This record gives sequence, structure tokens and C-alpha cells, in this order.
Amino acid sequence: MLDNEILEKVLDSLPDLAIIVIDKNYRYKFARGPLNQRLGYTRERMEGKTMYEVLITDYWDLLEPFYERVFNDESFTSQFDGEGDNADFFCRFLPIKNKDNEIEYALVVAQDMIELNKEIYKKADKLKSDFSNRLTNALYKTTVNLIDNIQNDVPKSELLKSANVILKQVTLGQAEAGNFTGAFND
Repeated sequence: MLDNEILEKVLDSLPDLAIIVIDKNYRYKFARGPLNQRLGYTRERMEGKTMYEVLITDYWDLLEPFYERVFNDESFTSQFDGEGDNADFFCRFLPIKNKDNEIEYALVVAQDMIELNKEIYKKADKLKSDFSNRLTNALYKTTVNLIDNIQNDVPKSELLKSANVILKQVTLGQAEAGNFTGAFND
């Protein structure tokens, strides 16, 4: 079993995470994690005090219904904006029961999703760019194949000019699916 010192180090090392335990009187029994500290909610500021002593009224109104659900034996997740805290919280709410299976505490594991979301958006942008490049290449190859297969109905210089207009529209994100208006009239 882990001793308290090791457990403290583990909890303080989890990035963008907060672990909170609160009793039925909304008194903080346990508050750890870098997220708490970053937001100014240190262990000393929280433990032994009620949420009414620690948090602003807006947070009471937000959190009280969540804690009530936990004390009614419900486990759930929720995500909400920390507004002025520059944080986007994903929280897991769980009841902690005693040996008689009675709910004694509410456990909250909160994670700030801002850094994770930045990574997700960065990967999405790369995927979008890769897709756009592949689409552009595919359209170019298709257009060149069409040009090679068309006999003398339209001069090749006009077809190449139209192909360049199409590629420009796709690259700039202006082309709609199947709608290359003006490509052959430019």
C-alpha cells in the first residue's frame, strides 16, 4: 500500500488535475493537485473549510447541484468553462461510501482540458491540411487525365487555365462540392 508521502507526490505531479473530497456539509476534506494550486485553491485555503467560505457565489450555484447528485448515489461526468479562470474543466463526480455502504463524501476529479484541446486542434488542422493537399493532387491528376482524353473540342491551353482556376478555388477553400462556377468561363 502507498504511504501518504508517495501519494502526495503522485497527486501533486498529475498535470492539470485536481482531486477534491467534500463531505455532506460541503466541507473540503481533501484538496490536491496542480490545477487547484494554479487556480489559487491551495490545500491550506480549502481543507477544513466549506465551499461557501472558499468559493464565490457563482461557483456555489454551479457545484451544489452536482454534489447533491453525488450524495444521492449518482456517478457522472460534466464539462464546464472556468470562465475567468482560463480553464475548461472535465470533471468526474463519484460518491465515496463507508464500510456500511453509506455515502460519506463526494469525490471530484477535475482536469483542465485547455492544453489537451490545443493538441486536438493542432492535429485536426494537420489532418485538414493533409486532406486538402491530397484532394488538390487528386483533382489535378483527374483534370490532367481528362485533358489527355479530350480530343480537339477545347484547346488544351483553355483546359489548363480552367484546371488552374479549379485548383486555386480548392486551395483557397472556396470551391463547394461539385460547384466550380466560373472555372471554364474565366
